[in-house]
Amino acid sequence: LPPDSCPEWFRMSFSYVQLPDLGEEFRNLLKVYFRLEESSNFANRKGAAHTLSSKYRPEAIHWWISRARTGRPPIPDIDKFSNDFWTWWCELQPAWRKGSMPKTAEFVPAPRMVAGGWTELNKPGLNGFLSVIAALHWWGS
Repeated sequence: LPPDSCPEWFRMSFSYVQLPDLGEEFRNLLKVYFRLEESSNFANRKGAAHTLSSKYRPEAIHWWISRARTGRPPIPDIDKFSNDFWTWWCELQPAWRKGSMPKTAEFVPAPRMVAGGWTELNKPGLNGFLSVIAALHWWGS
């Protein structure tokens, strides 16, 4: 669990994506996610500049957000959800990276050093990268 010094929104959200436990790889992702939020001092800004794009966002994420990020959205077709998630994930990428994104969720390592920035994905807070983490959690469980 995150330290008590973290804001309540983060403690609640982090607890939500920890159960059920999805194994070591997902726990490692959560550690990186924690560092991302910590690097912004757990900023929780509002407004379009501080949120991930909703273009192509899976309906399950909208369902979850509209219910104050509680409960688990119904995902009757996991294949459709995974395709919808991948389409949204590709849409979220910075312009310099979009042309190189594969059309399926097959793992393709990205170059470590790049000329472009990550502003489109650097969105801490409730309206930011948390939605990606939650969607991956649903997909994995």
